[in-house]
This record gives sequence, structure tokens and C-alpha cells, in this order.
Amino acid sequence: MHFQNPFVIFIFITIVYQLSRGVLEFTPWNVFPFIPDVDRIITREDKAGTYAAVMTFFRKSTGALATWVAGILLQQIGYVAGPATQQPEQVKDAIAIIFFFGPVIMIVIALIVALRFKLNKQTHTILKNEIHRLEAGGSKADVTPEAREVAEALTGHPYESLWPEKDTDAKV
Repeated sequence: MHFQNPFVIFIFITIVYQLSRGVLEFTPWNVFPFIPDVDRIITREDKAGTYAAVMTFFRKSTGALATWVAGILLQQIGYVAGPATQQPEQVKDAIAIIFFFGPVIMIVIALIVALRFKLNKQTHTILKNEIHRLEAGGSKADVTPEAREVAEALTGHPYESLWPEKDTDAKV
């Protein structure tokens, strides 16, 4: 197939790629700040820094893993490294398939996971309100049915086990 104006096709592919990459990177970083609050209602501790470190580690590790897998795939399809090397036509086609469908498949998986994720703006607001109520000395017995349901759905624990009593005998 030959296009009259490959620059237009290049611009189109670039726009689609950048939008997709934006979704791929925006999704976890948009949800990430909410996750320490789920842990907070379970443990009563603020571990946002730990979660930031883990998220950064996984972001860097998955980038390295993707590069390694791409290298293995290139080797398997017969890519010949070196300057000004002519590649066989099947290698060029395989590269296009790998570097198009690989990211598309990963983006679809990320969107499916994101859509199934129970932590969103609405549930986070309910959870934060419950944490604020408990921090202000509110009784766990006064929890609203909605707050109980959201807290249990997000944590996977019964509400009674959440927000444990402070250990008053602990030595500082």
C-alpha cells in the first residue's frame, strides 16, 4: 500500500499514539493518590511515601521489562543490528506489528482494569469523609450504610476490623 502523503499518516499516528499514551499514563497516576487512604482506614497510619516509592519502582521496572521484551522479540524475528543495515521485508512488517499491537493490547488491558477498579472520585470522597469523621473522634457505631459499604468494598475487610483502636500502652 502506498500513500500519497505519508506525512499526514505520520501526524495521525502520532496523535493517536500520544492520546493513548496519555490515557495509559494518566490512569494510574490519577488513581494513585487515593490508594494510601484505603490503607489508612485499615491501619490508621499514613504511608503515602511508601506507596509513592512502590509506584515509582513499578513504573521504572515495567519500562525496563518492556525494553527487554522488545529486544528479545526483535532478536526472535531476525532483526539485524548495526548502522545502515537493510532488514528483510518480513522483519520490517514484524516490527510494525510488535510496536503497534503490543502497546494497543497493553492500553486495552489498562482500560479494562481501570474500568473495573472500585476506587474512583465518588467512592474516595465517601472514604475520606469517613476517615475525617473517625479522626474527629466519631464512633464506628455511627457509620452510615453507604460509608460502611464503600469501606468494605475498597478494603475487602469487614468494617468492624477497620480503623483499629490506638494502642495507648505503646511506648514512644
